Amino acid sequence: MSDYFPREILVDILVRLPVKSLLRFRCVCKSWCSLIESPIFLATHLNQSINNTHLLIRYFSVNHKKELYSLRFDNETLNECVELKCPFKSRSGNFLRVVGSCNGLICLSDDHFGYTYTLIVWNPAIQRCVALPKPRVCFDVCGPYMFALGFGFDPKTNDYKVVRMVYPQNKMGSWDASAGPEALLFGGQGGYVASPEVEVFSLSTGSWKTIDAGVPEHNMIEYFWSSAVVNENIHWLAYNRREDCNRSYHNTIISFDVYDNRAVSECCSVWVMRQYGVAESWSKQFKVNLGGGIGAACRV
Repeated sequence: MSDYFPREILVDILVRLPVKSLLRFRCVCKSWCSLIESPIFLATHLNQSINNTHLLIRYFSVNHKKELYSLRFDNETLNECVELKCPFKSRSGNFLRVVGSCNGLICLSDDHFGYTYTLIVWNPAIQRCVALPKPRVCFDVCGPYMFALGFGFDPKTNDYKVVRMVYPQNKMGSWDASAGPEALLFGGQGGYVASPEVEVFSLSTGSWKTIDAGVPEHNMIEYFWSSAVVNENIHWLAYNRREDCNRSYHNTIISFDVYDNRAVSECCSVWVMRQYGVAESWSKQFKVNLGGGIGAACRV
């Protein structure tokens, strides 16, 4: 029997293995090490691992310790949870926030209000992490400011990015409760400014960059709301308050393009299914920026 093992079969086997095993198998021989570390193999393994069935859960135990667990989607009894040893050290003790996850990497931050300087990007498969440097937009005290965080991946540049939006408080003294909640959120006596300062951390460069993201005015993201990555864009639910909205609030969605480093809000995309029932036939026809909301369309 021949000792030759076809390369395509070897690759097909290795791309299905976890990262921890691949790190060990680099020591088998030079050809295996060269294969596993090649950009093509890494990209193939990444595409394969995206389809994994693991779910990350932050569990709040009875004694108020915050722990991270990995869980499989196809396990209905919750008896296959694996506790992960989290390297994150919170400045405030037990407070921990999962900012987001992409391709097996997890971004963690301090969950205590005001302490958002401590951030790490963690690979639980190999138990390695990168501590992010201190952001550019910082304050000498714990607050007063509101903030939002997001974590995404840019496939065009093969780069991971952390987005941080900070709403500093107006320098107009303490907030007066009689002024109403709109003063607290969007100005008045000590309220938060309408437009945030935005900075982006690039994992490839290892540095923060302050940008003009074009976040629409009067849109504010609550610090305790999570973000969601859809179609490679980071999305947040936000408050939208305008002077002509009869002193009321309504929700809107802010989307951040990690490639262009630009925020998108209040736009309507019109798609057409050219061949009914065929998902691949969907085609985007228009993208319209809206000055406000849009309701359902109906024939008359």
